[in-house]
Amino acid sequence: MLVVTLSASAVQAGVPGKFWVGQEPEQVWTGEALMPEMSGYLDRPVEESLKIEDNIYTFRRGNHRTMFVVTDEGVIVMDPMKPAIADRMYEVIRGITDKPIKYMIYSHNHWDHARGGRVFKDAGAVVIAHELTAQVLEDWPNEEVVPPDLAWSGDTYKISLGGVDLELHYFGENHGEGLTFFYFPQRKLVHIIDVVSPNRLPPGVPADFKPKGIVDSLSQSLELDFERVIPAHTPYDVAPRATVSEMVEYWTILRGIAKETFAKMGDDVPPWFIVPRVNVVEKYKHWDYFEQFHMGNAARCIFELYLGY
Repeated sequence: MLVVTLSASAVQAGVPGKFWVGQEPEQVWTGEALMPEMSGYLDRPVEESLKIEDNIYTFRRGNHRTMFVVTDEGVIVMDPMKPAIADRMYEVIRGITDKPIKYMIYSHNHWDHARGGRVFKDAGAVVIAHELTAQVLEDWPNEEVVPPDLAWSGDTYKISLGGVDLELHYFGENHGEGLTFFYFPQRKLVHIIDVVSPNRLPPGVPADFKPKGIVDSLSQSLELDFERVIPAHTPYDVAPRATVSEMVEYWTILRGIAKETFAKMGDDVPPWFIVPRVNVVEKYKHWDYFEQFHMGNAARCIFELYLGY
């Protein structure tokens, strides 16, 4: 029987205290430098690569985490992130296998997730993105961002390589453009970027952070058969399915509070005067970065009501 030790705050949030759920991942490679003091990262290496199971790996540098898959037929890389991350991840992959890099897949258009792709493109990878992501990358170019070779459309695209099935899912507008959920049905595992942050308030300040869309998309994702989540920006390497339900609940409650506050203050009051009046979500007040992110999340909910986005 497997026993996972939980801290008190982690029990409240339903998140493992040791940064994973289930069996501890195998450490593949670790950098020497330590992270600066950030919630959950103190005393962790600045870089680490973990083998989740079989041929599924994660790579983290700082607070950016991505994934790659190693098979007998080649390698699939998810978000390349920034060049410093991609270059080190490429070294890790080459320390595991000499098989070709077959695919590199963008999750969305944000440059902190896409600027590092050159090293994988140069290694022969086919660069894939949702058509909405591809369009924005074309319209708003960055010389470090490699344009996609293949733009998929619709809500689902499937890739099979070396016995591994990977489903790309688009659930509608939520964050950035064309945000892709990476689903491994054989492993009951999903990699969700940016819109799930276990045990931490989401940083909803960006204008393309859409609370209603996040609720809708995460609710749709719960129709998939998964048990574990790999997030992109928190110290949790592998988190339980419940973290998705909790994020849906958090945004649902906050949107309800914002709607009530908006209605109470009236249409003549500018939104920036309404935002400070939006009460906190008491149930999740214990989450990390509450003080830093509550006001930004409240602002996004109010402006969504005021402007329609």
